[in-house]
Amino acid sequence: SGQIELSSRADEQPRRGAPVKHLFTEGRGLGTVLLWIPNFLNLLLLYFINSWLPALLRESGMSVSQGVTATAFVSFGGVFACLGEGFLLNRLGAHRTLVTEFGLAGLLFAGLSYLLHPFGLALAVTFALGFQAIGAQAGLNALAAKFYPTSIRSTGVGWALGVGRVGSIVGPVLAGMLLTAGWTPRELMFSGALCGLCAALAIWLSKQVPTTATPYTRDPGVGQR
Repeated sequence: SGQIELSSRADEQPRRGAPVKHLFTEGRGLGTVLLWIPNFLNLLLLYFINSWLPALLRESGMSVSQGVTATAFVSFGGVFACLGEGFLLNRLGAHRTLVTEFGLAGLLFAGLSYLLHPFGLALAVTFALGFQAIGAQAGLNALAAKFYPTSIRSTGVGWALGVGRVGSIVGPVLAGMLLTAGWTPRELMFSGALCGLCAALAIWLSKQVPTTATPYTRDPGVGQR
């Protein structure tokens, strides 16, 4: 897999005041938001999958053992994602890689509501979902570390992960509320598809909206082409 180099300047001046304030100064405000949105939505999707996928597959006609196996393939896909994400970022670039991954996540969630049979096909879809969600999270973490200067790097990475953790809490809770309200498993899968597409849109916008700093296009040190 590829390597990501974190730059550090010996002459960099420490920043005074509340550390979180500096995530939005020196032209980094939009870039920070564009990191937070995919972090929030990706962990929302990942914890939604881990918490509710077996039950949703069971309601869709699978046996309990099939639902558990399909969910295990999410983690199985994540193993390969952690090994391959660095290569993809260096080969294709951060912008292209993450837009593709989140776009595929939207399609996979939509497809999962229909592609439950044969069982092997459902396993392939859940494997691909795991590859996307866990791989994209690894990519987002690396970009957060590269995006911020040394003096606020830990703050930037911590806040990006913190916003993502909010998504990890909201995802299972929201899914439970929607099921209680009468949503079907298919409707929930389509809502997951919408989240994936919104994350892809946020990253795509980073190239369309003028900004002096974005983690996806400004000297990311990852996959520059």
